[in-house]
Order: sequence, then C-alpha cells, then structure tokens
Amino acid sequence: MAEPRFIEFSKNIYFPKMGKALDLGCFEGRESQELLNRGFEVDAIDSKVIPEIKDPNFHFKKIDLQIYNIAPNTYDLILAYYVLPFLKEEKLIEKTINHIRNGLKDHGVAIITLFGDEHEWRGRGHHYFSNKEVAERLIGKYIDVHEEKGTRKAMQGGKAFWHSWDFVIQK
Repeated sequence: MAEPRFIEFSKNIYFPKMGKALDLGCFEGRESQELLNRGFEVDAIDSKVIPEIKDPNFHFKKIDLQIYNIAPNTYDLILAYYVLPFLKEEKLIEKTINHIRNGLKDHGVAIITLFGDEHEWRGRGHHYFSNKEVAERLIGKYIDVHEEKGTRKAMQGGKAFWHSWDFVIQK
C-alpha cells in the first residue's frame, strides 16, 4: 500500500499531532489507518467502499458526502483527498468547503484536493476541474498548497496524467 498522502504535510508545525480527525471519501482507509496509528480518533465516510479497519477509535459511516452533515467545531483534522471533484458542480464544492471549514476546531487543519484543468480525465464529465485561480477562489484563505502534475498510477489501475492541488486550510 502506498504512503498516505498527508505524510509530507504532517512534518509541518501546523499539522495536529493528535486529536479527532475526519476522513471524507476514505476509500479503503489508507489515511484513516495511518491517523489511527498516530493516536487520532477517526471518523470516516465513503459512499461505496467499506474499509476493513477494526479499531475502537475508528467510526465509519457509509454515506454520500452531499448528504453528510459535518458537525461544527469538532475536528482537529479533516482530509478531503480526491472527493470534492466528484461533486461535479462548483456550487456544491464551495458549499462543502464551507462545511469543512466550519467542522474544524480553532486552529484545526483541513487538506482538500481539487483537480487541475490539465488532468487527463478532464472532458469526461465525471469530475470537476478548474484552473488555479478558480481553485484558490473556491478554497478561500489557505496556509499551504502542493501541486501535483505528472503520470502516475490511477485508482482503477493503469496510468493517467494527474494534475491536482492539495490545499491546506486552517481555522
């Protein structure tokens, strides 16, 4: 299994060392498991895949992000890797980013992925893509960003040209 995406961000001073985390669109639970290993209590959601994590500090709910209500002022860390572009509509993405921001405790951190307009999947109608200006407008104030551009393994196998940004916001 590949290294969790937040590892590089976790080396920064702003990244919480422990607390309560929310993993939106957790898929098989790679990030959730690493957070558990680091002592976090983890809530996770996914609309399709049920992770096989057996830990008393792991709480999973199978639900679509569009109807999931993020509790306000609850989380030290929220991860939203590769999930918001599946909402397809800019207004839904913007609304969800506001819910994520609202779900953070004071000084809490969220890492949110948005797909760039050079992504290989652009034009297939299944995701939302934007240029950096639009992505920054949707995200609002952020404290860190990492851009990924290049060919890498796709979740369904094979390879694809990826273009994305991981934005870090802090409340």
